[in-house]
Amino acid sequence: MTFDPNKFCMDFLLNDELQEGYGHVESVVLKAYQQGLKDAHQWMPIETAPKSLVTDGGMRGIYLLGYVPGDSLDAQGCMSSIWYEPLTRGTIGKRRGLMGTWFGEGSFEVEPTHWMPLPQPPKDTK
Repeated sequence: MTFDPNKFCMDFLLNDELQEGYGHVESVVLKAYQQGLKDAHQWMPIETAPKSLVTDGGMRGIYLLGYVPGDSLDAQGCMSSIWYEPLTRGTIGKRRGLMGTWFGEGSFEVEPTHWMPLPQPPKDTK
């Protein structure tokens, strides 16, 4: 069974027992994302991707590896860091005119078809 971070977040918000030990919605989103890292080391449809959320404390961004066909002539060049902007109106493709759209490297609006979690950053950054 594939882990669904969006379902996890909704289950959390609707279940008081799951909320014990979590002070903020941001930590729930992070936990869902981290669980997704364990379960999802393969490309998944973009419709299943976790999205950045707006909370009382501001924006909690979630960054992913996205497959964005059309950005390059070769498949390796179609991979990009992506994130979802829930308060930005789309200007291209299927998201044109709708609230919420995907962005990629260089802060350009993109239309990813697939996603997977980014790897963890290095532990030693010295």
